[in-house]
Amino acid sequence: PVDASGPKAIGGTLDGDPYTTAAKMAELVLLSVGYRATSLGNELPFSTIEKAIEIEKPRLIWLSVSSIRHPEVFTDRMNRLHEMCQERGVLLALGGVALTEERRSSLRFDSYSETMHHLERMAAEQVERLREDRQIG
Repeated sequence: PVDASGPKAIGGTLDGDPYTTAAKMAELVLLSVGYRATSLGNELPFSTIEKAIEIEKPRLIWLSVSSIRHPEVFTDRMNRLHEMCQERGVLLALGGVALTEERRSSLRFDSYSETMHHLERMAAEQVERLREDRQIG
């Protein structure tokens, strides 16, 4: 059962990334540690993610990046997304094989997970911190 008092999380994959397994696994991992997690789907434009942040007001957004359609604009758009997340108190969690060390060095984000275990550990710590701060039940 989903913890109704848990923080909200949304995520998926970006435009040009049809790979769905990792995003779905991330949703299940986040559910398992107490998030009310919902995958928004795959091949989502940045504008859809930004609108979802405004409407859903999540505490965490996860993006699985296995493929990048337009590398020349990806870094700028991801960094703008991070800025939006920072303004709203949203944690931006990234993962995926397309996020090489070199590419990550030019990105701003709050968490990067090479494995689902990394995501699980980070998310569990975040839920515990929110509970300690009494920001969730």
